[in-house]
Amino acid sequence: MHWRIVNRTPQLLIVPLNSGKVVHLAPNETSPLLEHAEINGNAKVDKLLASTSITLVQEKMQEAAPAAQFEALSRAPEPVEKEPKGKQEQEPEREPERKQEHEREHKREHKKKS
Repeated sequence: MHWRIVNRTPQLLIVPLNSGKVVHLAPNETSPLLEHAEINGNAKVDKLLASTSITLVQEKMQEAAPAAQFEALSRAPEPVEKEPKGKQEQEPEREPERKQEHEREHKREHKKKS
C-alpha cells in the first residue's frame, strides 16, 4: 500500500518518516507516494493525525507492466541525423567535380613517377 500525506494547516509542516527522510509540506500540499512502512507506527504522524493537521490518502497502485513493455516504453528513440535539403541537392552536382579532381591528382602523380 502507498499513502500520501496532505497538510491541512495554514503553515509549513515538517514530517519525519521512519526511514529518516523528512517531508516538507506547504499548506494544502500533498506529499509524493510513500510506502506504508514510512508512516506505520510513526509517533509524529499519529500526533498530526489526532490533531487533524494532516490526512492520509491511500493510493492503489496499478499492476506493474511486464519488464519488456516497460523497457520498450522507457527507451527514447534514437535521433536521426538529416542533412539540410540544400546540402542533399548540392552533393550530386559536386560529385563529377570530385572525380575530375581525383583524376587530375592521379595523372600528376603518374607524371612525377615517369
